[in-house]
Amino acid sequence: MKKENSTLGKRLKQYSALTGSLLAIAGTTDAQIVYTDVNPDKVLSSVGDTMQLDLDNDGITDYVFRTIQYANATSWYRAGLVPSPYTTSNPNQMVGYAAAPFPNGTIFAYPSALAQGATIDDNSPLIGMQDVVFSYGGNNYFLFPAMLSVYAGNQYGPWNDGAEHYAGFKFSPDAGATFYFGWARCEVTADAKTITIKDYAYESNANTGIAAGAGDPSGISSANQSVNFSVFSFEGVINILVNDGSIDGTTIKVTDMIGETVLSKAVSNRLTNINLNSFSKGIYLVTVQRGDEIFTKKVSFR
Repeated sequence: MKKENSTLGKRLKQYSALTGSLLAIAGTTDAQIVYTDVNPDKVLSSVGDTMQLDLDNDGITDYVFRTIQYANATSWYRAGLVPSPYTTSNPNQMVGYAAAPFPNGTIFAYPSALAQGATIDDNSPLIGMQDVVFSYGGNNYFLFPAMLSVYAGNQYGPWNDGAEHYAGFKFSPDAGATFYFGWARCEVTADAKTITIKDYAYESNANTGIAAGAGDPSGISSANQSVNFSVFSFEGVINILVNDGSIDGTTIKVTDMIGETVLSKAVSNRLTNINLNSFSKGIYLVTVQRGDEIFTKKVSFR
């Protein structure tokens, strides 16, 4: 058994050494993701609990999470998420949708529950304060956009399974002069009474999209992993295999533990080799993506 493992290791090393030099773009950076871990997780579990979300950590609140119970309907609970400040001139938006289901024009808005790897950019469906304000009796009102709304035991909204998802954001720190994209990883209980916020990140290059979960150094849950990709490493060389051989539209991204992309490239062969020996030794995340399919694995070399 030891002899077989040794032989395999030698072959991988020889093959990696032969092909690794072909990667001319190694060492480039095309993204600057700033990641923040909410440690311990922020849990909003009492009516009126709030968390101010400052995605770029500049001291200005970009969004507010809030648990709500409407006084005129004691059985109505909402797990709310809204851009801050609450004015129609606020350019901040969220990935989501809004609708006016009643004749009086009341608007219900719902931030989307995104899956890990979902792209957040200008092609996403976006809603902002200007989309949730409605007029009634000569006055303007808005209902807090709800990740989940529960009224008389009925659920409304996409965060209805009690599972972990991502909220997507497009925000501006300078009143609309520049925009950035980000995400926050959350859970909402099925009764809409509790929101748990776990971490968040944003892409610090202006007008550059981000994938939900990108920059998270802890890796990606295997529940969402595609079986069509394999990643293994040996002595600083990463080997990526497209198991089904379909390489069209397949990309590879390598991210370090502070969320910075150190390499990104399109796949041109079923087997790709990436030599990381020119980088600092440590732990990296390798993400392979093809459309909605995604596979991420943590690799390390010493």
